[in-house]
Amino acid sequence: MKSNQRIHDLIRDFSELKVNWDGEGSNAPSNTSLENAMELISILDDKEISIFHAAPGPNGEIMIDIRNEMKSIEIIFYSDRSISVIFPEDGAPIQQAFDFSDLSNLLDWLKNPI
Repeated sequence: MKSNQRIHDLIRDFSELKVNWDGEGSNAPSNTSLENAMELISILDDKEISIFHAAPGPNGEIMIDIRNEMKSIEIIFYSDRSISVIFPEDGAPIQQAFDFSDLSNLLDWLKNPI
């Protein structure tokens, strides 16, 4: 069984959302955001890294939340771009463009106790 089976199931459910899925006029998740989220989940499964949560957003984006005890990373896939937001133990969150080539550095930061 995949370590992130619950998240796989959530993404599958998100793929069935329609426009106005929340009653607030939100867009359905884009195919690009769904595909990128599934790719990230597959990579994290291979690395045996558990995903804390996933959620759809109002602009068709998908957010994947990865955490350790004191820090977290949100990777957000939009139809036209991807971003990561790191939440350090102390200090303000830092947002930056995300590319899959950045993933190793982000995961190293998450594992580092400092």
